[in-house]
Amino acid sequence: MNTIRFSRSRRHIHITPSPSLKSSSTAPPRPLLGLGVFILHPTHPLSTPSNPVYLLGERINSSAANTWGLPGGHLEFGETFEEGASREVLEETGLKIPASALKFWHCRNLIMKEENKHFVSIFMVGVWDGKGEGPKVVEKDKCKGWEWVGWEETKNWVENGQGGRKLFPGMGGLIREMKGVAPSI
Repeated sequence: MNTIRFSRSRRHIHITPSPSLKSSSTAPPRPLLGLGVFILHPTHPLSTPSNPVYLLGERINSSAANTWGLPGGHLEFGETFEEGASREVLEETGLKIPASALKFWHCRNLIMKEENKHFVSIFMVGVWDGKGEGPKVVEKDKCKGWEWVGWEETKNWVENGQGGRKLFPGMGGLIREMKGVAPSI
């Protein structure tokens, strides 16, 4: 359990994390805020409202190597969720999705006690208009390639182990948690 102390003289709240999440250093680890962006492709021939087609990339050179995940990353100081999502999509895929065209979809709290990691993941949704080159691998040291994948196909990876693909940490839990509700604008 977290311990909460109130201090009237200093007008602040101090929260001490549970001992199971403390690191060996004097400062406890802090949760990291991550963004994942569902880039929908509504003009894709296989895309429907109940089975939207969206972009997934195969990660390399990280703790989540050989997993499939959304474009995304960490929020930078001073950014809104929309600004961070727009920046990450451009940095990773070359696609220009304006911040004003992105919307909040879901939030997950992922605590990985064994790895001593804690992530708060913000999932955003945007639409690619199908114009221009399409996604490209911009960060060749982080991503092997991008593919347009259907929501139902991804659910099958999670629920039935079909497709032989492993999802980025937290994606499987997100899909199970949403109980069939696909991302939409």
